[in-house]
Amino acid sequence: MKNFLAVVITVFLVSMSQFLFKKSVAEIPNIEFNQKMIPQLVHAIFNVYILLGIIMYLLSLFVWLVVLSDTELSIAYPLLSLAYIATFILGVIFLGESITINKIVGIIIICSGVFILTQNFL
Repeated sequence: MKNFLAVVITVFLVSMSQFLFKKSVAEIPNIEFNQKMIPQLVHAIFNVYILLGIIMYLLSLFVWLVVLSDTELSIAYPLLSLAYIATFILGVIFLGESITINKIVGIIIICSGVFILTQNFL
């Protein structure tokens, strides 16, 4: 697959956007699905982390289109699951999220699946 670098960039951008979204809502009181939600969401939209996350997410879309132009969807889409791993690492390092045996086993399963699916393509 000649667009492997584009996959790596997409995974990075998606992971970073999710990290930034999480970081932004950490600064906002619990958002609940009720009447107070609208002002909270309006406030959140103008948060610098949300704006950067949206920009990164949009950039990931454009890079992803490059990947799809040259790669079978059944191979390309599972590669996005690597973003789960990158997001896990960001959460542990920068947000103090926990490392559990279930998360580790899940990551091993994801990596195994990606490895099996991409054997003839990378």
